[in-house]
Amino acid sequence: MTMPLTQFTIERNSGAASASSHFSNTRRTNVADDGDSGRAHSLGPMNRGKGIAMSETNQGANVWPTFRYRDAKAAIAFLQEALGFEVAAEYTNPDDPGRVEHAELRWPAGGGVMLGSARDEGVMTKAGVASGSVYLAADNVRELHARALAAGATEVMGLTEQDYGSLDFAIQDPEGVLWSVGTYRGADSE
Repeated sequence: MTMPLTQFTIERNSGAASASSHFSNTRRTNVADDGDSGRAHSLGPMNRGKGIAMSETNQGANVWPTFRYRDAKAAIAFLQEALGFEVAAEYTNPDDPGRVEHAELRWPAGGGVMLGSARDEGVMTKAGVASGSVYLAADNVRELHARALAAGATEVMGLTEQDYGSLDFAIQDPEGVLWSVGTYRGADSE
């Protein structure tokens, strides 16, 4: 059941109420009050009113791979075109609209990734820029393989029938992140 959300703004460090953001250098953060739990959910500081509130009853993915890209806008466009990700949220820096402070891309079959522009501060500086890998479970592997190659992905492994029954392929995006796609859905999926 979706609750109607009321938006309001809280200043950080302003007495009893406080909100914070790991990707913001602004003083104000939009939050939503679900009217029932009494808790506020961050909507993010950028592009006020264009955030997505996370519900406490959200049964979505609980693991979110995160990436830093030199050109996050291009990475977002590539992931949409090549693999069919959908942009759920994108917050840009008000002083530099080409800099993505935070983005969430949803995988149509469930889950998603978070990404942003590489910068010199914050916890993500401990991770490499455009490094890592993600495995995406899908039913339409052949279609996604053709789509990814048409979008300019670098093929690392062509369509391959694995000995455990999965049909897989692997690509790299333009900055080098490895994306593997296959029909295997984990040990408990059968």
